[in-house]
Amino acid sequence: MARDAETLGGVAPYQHDLGQAPVTNPYPYLAVVCVLAAIGTAFLPLADMQLRAVPEANVMFCAVVIIGDVVTALILVGQFRATGRVPLLVLGGAYFFTACIVFAYLLYFAEVAPKYGLFAGAPQSGAWLWIFWHLAFPAGVLAFVAAERLARRTVERWRQTAAVLTIGGSLAAGLGCTLLVTGIEQALPDLHEGRVWSPITAPLGWTMGLLAVAALVAVTWFAGPRKVIHLWVAVALVAFLFDIVPNIMAQKRFAFGWYAGRVGGVMAATALLVLLIAEVSRLSRSLAASVAQIAEMNVDLDQRVRERTAELAEANRALSAAVEQKQFLLHEVHHRVKNNLQQINSMIAIENVRLTDPQATRAMNAMLGRVQALSVVHDLLIRTSAADRVAIDAMLEALCRSLTASFGLKERGITLVVDAVSEELHLDRAIPIGMIVNELTVNAIKHAFPARGDGGSGGEGGRVDVRFVREAFPGGCEDAMVLSVSDNGIGADPGWLRWGMSTGALIVRKLAGQLGGETDVVVGDGTTVTIRMARSGG
Repeated sequence: MARDAETLGGVAPYQHDLGQAPVTNPYPYLAVVCVLAAIGTAFLPLADMQLRAVPEANVMFCAVVIIGDVVTALILVGQFRATGRVPLLVLGGAYFFTACIVFAYLLYFAEVAPKYGLFAGAPQSGAWLWIFWHLAFPAGVLAFVAAERLARRTVERWRQTAAVLTIGGSLAAGLGCTLLVTGIEQALPDLHEGRVWSPITAPLGWTMGLLAVAALVAVTWFAGPRKVIHLWVAVALVAFLFDIVPNIMAQKRFAFGWYAGRVGGVMAATALLVLLIAEVSRLSRSLAASVAQIAEMNVDLDQRVRERTAELAEANRALSAAVEQKQFLLHEVHHRVKNNLQQINSMIAIENVRLTDPQATRAMNAMLGRVQALSVVHDLLIRTSAADRVAIDAMLEALCRSLTASFGLKERGITLVVDAVSEELHLDRAIPIGMIVNELTVNAIKHAFPARGDGGSGGEGGRVDVRFVREAFPGGCEDAMVLSVSDNGIGADPGWLRWGMSTGALIVRKLAGQLGGETDVVVGDGTTVTIRMARSGG
């Protein structure tokens, strides 16, 4: 078992929430940020240097940004559906919105947007869409940080619906911004005259830069425990800053800073995507290693199960042998007890022959009957497979057959009838029941039919009924057993069983109390003695 625990402990748990691992070494991320900042800062003095206009380059840059943003958004939304973490959905929605804005910006920059109608393009439409793009991304990161701080619980239901609504809302917001810059374009100030920025562009640019800096501070200091995804979003924001700053310093299109800003935009769009792809690769390797370890554990577990099964089979064989030995010994004990009881019976019978006192003879005869009742029980135990339980119907029938033969009931015209439920009882209950039946039946045989009490042939016959059935207690309990012995003789004294001091009455009262039974005597056309007892303990 120690080996199993050690093997299980060696399997790293599979974590499907991308980028949620805590940061153990922030220096690689810091190095990436320093490299980006160094390169971007080194080329800032060249930002205003005019280069040849290559509009196709902007088309290529925008296409890469769109693909990077869409793929990143889909991965993040997919992770939300897997984990229910709201911040991932917020960040995914931000990336999808920027992808929509960049797509619209590309259409207007390349002059392939509609010339007429609701979304008809204008000279300033593309520039304003660029402004919305560079305001939306840091705003989306701020919303992501707020969700990290506020949305502590995961979403358990309606994840797919939330994902669809987020994507649909981002698309609708992108169309709304596009409609805004085309529908009221005349009301918006001009951002450029030809290729040169207008005076309002620089303040707007620095505003976007400050918003990006605020998002950078928020994601690195206020997002809670630092995770891998936080630092990669910070890397994307640094790259995003070097998309804004060179553009503003360039003062015109197709300058060095303008091209450098496009490169920064591509890096900002793909930084988080690189993280997610790397995380997917890492998790795939981890999952493959875990599967291999689990397969090895399964082989080891299968071997241990076979070994344990063999051990259990051997233990079962030993237990079965022990049970058989115990049953054999118990049957041998019952056999010896029966033989001893028969010897006791023989000795009592020998002594009985020598007695001259009638009262002593009657007492000895009663003792013979009681010993015979015990012998009947042990004889049944020898014949059955159970060593400590006996069928109550078989026991009572055997006992009544013995009494019929002992008292010559057929010759005397007395019928002894047994009506007993087929149920096995433990010896602790079966023996007292047998002794009670013996005492009550013998008492009925001796006293209920006086015309034949001397063994003569005259007078009317009689009937004694022994019943052991299931019935309900008067209080409503249906889990009860009822023993009754009734005769159609002359009737007995109702107080005999309750107050009598004879040996038989004392034995019945004692055994009935041992069984927890309630005793009732009814005298009418004969006598009926009833004992009600709970079935529990049977």
